[in-house]
Amino acid sequence: MCAITKATDPCEAAHIIPFSFGCQPQWGISMFWKALRCFWTQDQVEKWRQFLEENPAEAVRNMVLLAPSVHRYWDRQLFALEPMHMSDDKTTLHLKFHWLCPRPPVISFPPDGPVSYQPPEMPGNLEFGGRTTKYALKPNLRLYNCETDCRISSGDVITLCTDDPDLLPLPEIELFRLQWLLHRITSLAAAAGYLEDDEDYDDFAFEPAALEDECSKLFPPSRFFMGTDDSSSYYL
Repeated sequence: MCAITKATDPCEAAHIIPFSFGCQPQWGISMFWKALRCFWTQDQVEKWRQFLEENPAEAVRNMVLLAPSVHRYWDRQLFALEPMHMSDDKTTLHLKFHWLCPRPPVISFPPDGPVSYQPPEMPGNLEFGGRTTKYALKPNLRLYNCETDCRISSGDVITLCTDDPDLLPLPEIELFRLQWLLHRITSLAAAAGYLEDDEDYDDFAFEPAALEDECSKLFPPSRFFMGTDDSSSYYL
């Protein structure tokens, strides 16, 4: 059953951290961690690095079951799952769903004043998703809970459960935490026009050299707001 829509088969096992990440050469992986240090502390990045080394991409804890269309949206960073809480007995995991539809940056060049700059932002409380392209000027992607017939919107809580955390473990919450951050970086890169419409977003998101290059192009790290989202919008 799809973890998000509760749709029955066909469903697919989706990687939280892509399998291709482990296939990168050592120099590329080093560049990947270097890029993350532009936005997060050395201690936090080192914690993620050690965790990924201890949890291979093909581990059950790095997978979540998704319907085929949801899996595709996930790979293209059209939505993200914010980790909320894992129960002490590891039988329940709560995630918060977010459509990723960032507004592009706004840069003004007034004739008699300094350049004004408004960083990109992620609107909250969205009931639909998608990315504006030359083929889809008005995105209209929607997801529905197949059990309740309710539309899935930003802010909805997704609950994953298991009866046996040893034999049937839930996905690892730390992997969701890293993916939550990286999905938003890649989505912001797309909003700023650094990703082509037909580019493979899954490969781009974890191509270390590309990630470092696009992060540095977007905006100075100090301009990103690292706090929690409010009811209307949030930055990275």
